[in-house]
Amino acid sequence: MKKVQKTLLVLSFMLLSVLALTACGNADKIKSAIVKSGTLETTIIKGETLDTSNVVAVITYQNGKVKEVPASELTFGTVDTSNVGNVTLKITYNDYSFDVTISVVATEADVNSIISLESQLLTDYNSNRATQPNEQEQFMDGNQPLYVGDDNAFNFRINASGIDPKGELVSNLEKVRTIVTVELKNFDGTYTTLSGDDLTNMVTIDTENTTLDFTEQAIGKEFRVTVKAANADEGYEENATKFTTNLVVVDAYNVYTAKELSVYDNFKDGWAEIKAELGLTDVNVNGIVLQNDILVTKDDVRQDLFWTKDTPNYATVQAKTDLTLEGTPIDDSGTGIYHRTIKNGEEFNFYGNYFSVNLSSFPKMIAEDKDGVNVVQVGDNSEYMTAHLTVFYTTNNSSSKIASPTQVNWKNLYFIGNGELNADPLNSGAILLMKNTEVNFTAYNTVMHNFYIGYFMQLGDATNEYDGEYVIDSCKGYNSYQCLFYSWGAEHLVIKNSEFKNAGGPAIISDHSKMKSNNPETGNPSRIDIINSTIESKVTGKEPWFTVYGATEIVGQLTQAEMLYDGTAGLPDTGKTIFAGYADENGKPVGQLNLICAMKSGDTQGLTSTRIKGYVRVFNTEDDYNRYYAGDTTVTYGLDMDKGDSLINKAMSNGVNYLESNGNGGYINSGFGTTNQDSSILQGKSYADGDYINIYTFLGMGAMIGLYDSQE
Repeated sequence: MKKVQKTLLVLSFMLLSVLALTACGNADKIKSAIVKSGTLETTIIKGETLDTSNVVAVITYQNGKVKEVPASELTFGTVDTSNVGNVTLKITYNDYSFDVTISVVATEADVNSIISLESQLLTDYNSNRATQPNEQEQFMDGNQPLYVGDDNAFNFRINASGIDPKGELVSNLEKVRTIVTVELKNFDGTYTTLSGDDLTNMVTIDTENTTLDFTEQAIGKEFRVTVKAANADEGYEENATKFTTNLVVVDAYNVYTAKELSVYDNFKDGWAEIKAELGLTDVNVNGIVLQNDILVTKDDVRQDLFWTKDTPNYATVQAKTDLTLEGTPIDDSGTGIYHRTIKNGEEFNFYGNYFSVNLSSFPKMIAEDKDGVNVVQVGDNSEYMTAHLTVFYTTNNSSSKIASPTQVNWKNLYFIGNGELNADPLNSGAILLMKNTEVNFTAYNTVMHNFYIGYFMQLGDATNEYDGEYVIDSCKGYNSYQCLFYSWGAEHLVIKNSEFKNAGGPAIISDHSKMKSNNPETGNPSRIDIINSTIESKVTGKEPWFTVYGATEIVGQLTQAEMLYDGTAGLPDTGKTIFAGYADENGKPVGQLNLICAMKSGDTQGLTSTRIKGYVRVFNTEDDYNRYYAGDTTVTYGLDMDKGDSLINKAMSNGVNYLESNGNGGYINSGFGTTNQDSSILQGKSYADGDYINIYTFLGMGAMIGLYDSQE
């Protein structure tokens, strides 16, 4: 017996030893490895020897640990550079190997002369800002300048060709010598050619790679830059080997690749590996400028965004869905893929140069938050989730009141999301474009497509001019799965000179947030001014949004209001209709309502009958807007819950609907068959210039519905 016990003791000890060794092995197991940016030339000239002496490998372990390994601890395979093309360099650390692609290229040394030289960046910039066949893909303002950041070198992305000694064409040449002339634009519109100290104080020029590294002294100035080939073929037109462009220097970082977008984020530690790879660990910026179209995939962002089998609650959530959870984004309402905190008094600028941020290949979410409150299921038992994860998330990093101008600005940007506007449950897991909390925000000349929600603005202090001011100017947006705008207690949202169309629910959802005991005098009402803009969402009420949030019945109630306009309710025929169009449903036409804005309490995701305050004011022109705030109240229409308690009481009384029909604030009692119906639809200033009636706002189930005549 004792012998057996001793044997068992020895076996137990051995087993514990094995487990300990296994645990150590797993902790030290390498998950991935990359070469740190700038430590290896991944483009090499034909015939040259690849220099690996400065290589630093960034090693990531399974436990999340990141380690930098110098070249002295690495083993490198051989690389053949005798021919133009891509070759593979194998790098080994201990027993782990990974491959790096090396591009072998021809250079100016391989040709007798240069026959063409252009900037691919300028070609793309001019193409993107030009008139597009599809108007929904066209910017409203195509005359914005090319912006260039001063934080790192600006690369024209030269595309050059030449003739080799055999008389054959050689394309995609590298290291083409150029002559670069820089002229400063003066206040009177003339130009001064810079040279000597005047030039070096403004910019450092690399004429072999055609890059310009501007200094802080150049910020805010406009330059005219001319680039021409130093070895141009005399048999070709000069314009074939020369180009000129104007550019404006700003305080920002030039971004050419998806991973470089990581500089937008100054909050999440999950970016450490990518920033280490690019040498951006200690880089802090006040803005970024896109210098290329950017395709963002799962591999280009921080990996802590995604579900793994080690994520807490993984098994429980996976059991709720018929889809694969692993590898999909974790839904999180409190952060973004790129999360920036901005200090009191700071300004952050995001310049697009008409380039795009494309997330169409980014995976969709399938579970709402980490507990999987709602999950996506497809097939016969379709289920939907409410998405929260945002691409760009901005917050104020101070807990105290913002006491000086604090601002985020977006300009000349094109965004493509990963959703579609259809009933597929998978699209309920699409990402949101942006969320901005308290910090003042302005978007100018942006275009967006296919997000769950487009612009999400939240909070602001009515007594503070330095927060809660959100402006959308000369922008476009289309095809949001839920809504195009979400205002959650935004102090003041202005949408002007813009066009936003097509959502699975209202074009705008406007919440009165943070109320106490359902008291509308507390909390943060949403206040929205719409100026000279087209806001449109034509719906039948059978879209998923209405089903998920219990709003289908309201659309049915609204369609009954047609009798108030077509003469069947005892009122004169107005010649108008409540139907904005018809959709085909199993071969039968179903009426569509143009649902502009849903006003509700922010206590829940769905609709409630809670009293709220706030407004949606609509102005035909900016002049009307200015006149209104100067005291002329006859130039606006919309639903204004800030006008007084009597309006709130009227809206909330016994669930009776009231329809606002004209600009003078008249209402029609929609209690059909009663004798107190009002004929104000025919009175006052009318906005019924089109064929159908726009539905601008409604509040809750059986509460207030606001109808306004079409501006079309």
